[in-house]
Amino acid sequence: MATSKGLNVDQRDELANYQNICDYFTEQSDEYSKNDPLKEEVADLKNNIAQLEKVVPDKIKSTKPDTEKKNQLKGKMSHFYDSICADTLSYAKKNNKIDLAAAVNYKESALLDIPNENFVPTIRSINAAIKSCLTDTAFKGYGITQADLDKGEADAVTFLSYLPEAKSTSSDIVIADAAIEALFEPLRENKTQIGLLMRSYAKNGRKENIPFSEGWKSVKIVIQSGGRITKLNGVITNAADSSIKIPRVTVKNLTTGKTVFSNLLGEYRFEKFRSGTFEYEYSAAGYITKKVIITIKKGKHTTVDVALESA
Repeated sequence: MATSKGLNVDQRDELANYQNICDYFTEQSDEYSKNDPLKEEVADLKNNIAQLEKVVPDKIKSTKPDTEKKNQLKGKMSHFYDSICADTLSYAKKNNKIDLAAAVNYKESALLDIPNENFVPTIRSINAAIKSCLTDTAFKGYGITQADLDKGEADAVTFLSYLPEAKSTSSDIVIADAAIEALFEPLRENKTQIGLLMRSYAKNGRKENIPFSEGWKSVKIVIQSGGRITKLNGVITNAADSSIKIPRVTVKNLTTGKTVFSNLLGEYRFEKFRSGTFEYEYSAAGYITKKVIITIKKGKHTTVDVALESA
């Protein structure tokens, strides 16, 4: 049985949404009467949130990422590696080192666009590629040393510590994942009931209150854009041998322009975007570019593995 000390990323987002609901109805408490079933439902939601937090307290408090520091460090590292990659790319092209050129072909903007979970693997793959050149006399003239790579690795370790998944908890509570998921069921029922009760406040409803109703609609929009996040991920392999995973594949949503890159294991991932049917382009040096049309449903996790043929 799978176990956990706390909430996963989707569960933390979902919990935040229920807290937003509570905040809204607390602020608008004058808009509904003491005897209104809505008041009881909101109170029940608050109690269910408190119960969930009681079961997994440390994880909820300790997994909030330090977003500002994380973004600052990512910017600093991207700028640092922009120059390192540029110099190494110059060396690679001059010395006809095709694989090295592909491994370090990153600009600052491209590094910043890499999803956080793929950022450190990318930095480490760059370091590994550059390390093989350090003993080359021709490369020494570019001034890149082991100390530069060590600095990059130290920053990478710090960056990992800012990611939600890396945060640890001091709690000794270990419960089944299914048990944690079960704690969300009462909250989901509360949300459903609140939605039904709010119909009375809509235009032409028995308790018509347009500002109150419109405010609730705004809260719902925020909730629907979070919670169970829409995701697309997959693994990119060589069409001739599926055991060969392809790193550094550019995966681009041709509708939105959003681009991510596959990591060393050939894995790619998009998340937090609107649902719909999109055309994605998969391209990499040495492979034939492939376009795939994918339909993604709201709040669903879609997996699409792609095999690329050698050029």
